[in-house]
Amino acid sequence: MMQSETKEVFIKQIDMMVAAKIIQLVASGIYRTPANALKELISNSFDADATKVDVLIDIDENNERVNSIIIKDNGLGINPSDFAFSMTHIGVSLKKMEGATTEKGRPIIGRIGIGLLSVGQATNKFEFLSATREGVGMRAEVDLSPYYEAITMTESLDTLKIGNIKLFQFENPSRETYTKVTLRELKEPFVRGLVGKTGSRENFDFQKNPSYKEFVEWLDKKQVKRLDEISPFNRFMFELGLLTPVRYLAEGPVRGVETPILLKIKERLENYNFHVYVNGVEIFKPILFPHISELQRLGKDGYKVYEKEFDLDINGRKVSAKCYYYHQDIRIIPYELRGLLIRVKNVGIGTYENNFSKIASESPVVLHQLTGELYVDEGLDAALNIDRNSFFESDDAYQRLWLEVLAWVNPEQLPSEALKFIKPTANPVSRDIRRRLDKIREEKKKERAKEIREIFIRKIAKIVSMAGYPTISLPELKILIIPKSKIEMDIKPERTCITVVLDRKYPETIQNALILFLAAQKIAIISSKNSLREFERIFTAIIKEVGLI
Repeated sequence: MMQSETKEVFIKQIDMMVAAKIIQLVASGIYRTPANALKELISNSFDADATKVDVLIDIDENNERVNSIIIKDNGLGINPSDFAFSMTHIGVSLKKMEGATTEKGRPIIGRIGIGLLSVGQATNKFEFLSATREGVGMRAEVDLSPYYEAITMTESLDTLKIGNIKLFQFENPSRETYTKVTLRELKEPFVRGLVGKTGSRENFDFQKNPSYKEFVEWLDKKQVKRLDEISPFNRFMFELGLLTPVRYLAEGPVRGVETPILLKIKERLENYNFHVYVNGVEIFKPILFPHISELQRLGKDGYKVYEKEFDLDINGRKVSAKCYYYHQDIRIIPYELRGLLIRVKNVGIGTYENNFSKIASESPVVLHQLTGELYVDEGLDAALNIDRNSFFESDDAYQRLWLEVLAWVNPEQLPSEALKFIKPTANPVSRDIRRRLDKIREEKKKERAKEIREIFIRKIAKIVSMAGYPTISLPELKILIIPKSKIEMDIKPERTCITVVLDRKYPETIQNALILFLAAQKIAIISSKNSLREFERIFTAIIKEVGLI
């Protein structure tokens, strides 16, 4: 049982205060989806050193209404005084004031106040319950109703009251630590991102099959091209796994590929021992390439991982990042995974975008075949907008990192002024991709030509065998290009040798059809013994048999 039986005591009522510019930023609709809003609460759980987070979504039996959402974790909790400070100083990170890492060594992600403010997208009122190992528990009744009135006042005031909190305290003799946030009376726009009639959209039933791996493989089997082709709840499960600092699936992100940087990233996420469950289903990062349905088609050379570490000093500001790109010679689906996803402290910021590769101006086809992640461990916190969902793109560190990635991926698109302080990579990703694609196309062309040739020889052999002659093989078929068209046949008891003489070089498909036609004609002439009616019968039968008509 989470809450102690000890009677709670009302402490005080406090006003939530926030700078007007934060209201302007957060009120502009930046938490576009339920997953983006809830990732902030899950980030708070990560910062509290939780090993398990349970997201419980109570959906009615008609799949039309969400009665409540509960986010509970087994983290260290927060005491009443720290909670009160966070609510009266939203935008100031209490966690950052205390250090850069948690007790377990996790990098601290964000600000508890902004995380709770994200809940305003879902509901005006919610309950916050938490207990610490100091034996103290607290409960807060949060009312964000004034928040929406404050939005219209941001031009005239510097600091605004956006809500009020009734704060209660109780003893926690068990010293069990936890935090539980309960959301009720959910708003309609937020609910639409979780439930609703699926209609023509595909739906994976997690109640019948509570496996995230099966969900990802189901997306592959269904060949889902865009996330709006699946149900709202399926999309929520996909996005929450994508944005939060959870692990990859066992084979992810790339099957059978264990490069140094991928191994470092995977090992790091494993060591965090951070698990998130939604209605009992553990979520993972839904990145698993290549798809099972594409493995045979791609072959071992049809995909490749590129990776690079960045350690920069930008006017005394250190920027550290790890990046990988995955390329395959067929399009990436779902479409939303195309481009590069930036992660700051392991949390996805915004969506996949193509600004960091700029391959679009060079080859739109390659752009659709490329996906990647950029893990920024240090240096971009100051570039984050307050919503933790976008960047101040004019920030020096952001701009420099973008140019460094561009110099590695596609230096041909570097601005000329950047060449003064950035050295392009000797063998950039884009050049290697072009070289690989040219090789793959040439190999596929040869393979296709071989297939056509084999089909052609089988048809020639069938024509010859229909007349009772020995079967012909590939070395025995000779094609000469001289000014005439005819078939010469050397028929001996042990073999049949055909020499095809053409007046000029034809495209392969036309040439093959012409040779089959001439061979059928030659066999019909030999077999008919000068009978025109028999010639027509034999010739017609042969070309029907080999599929010419």
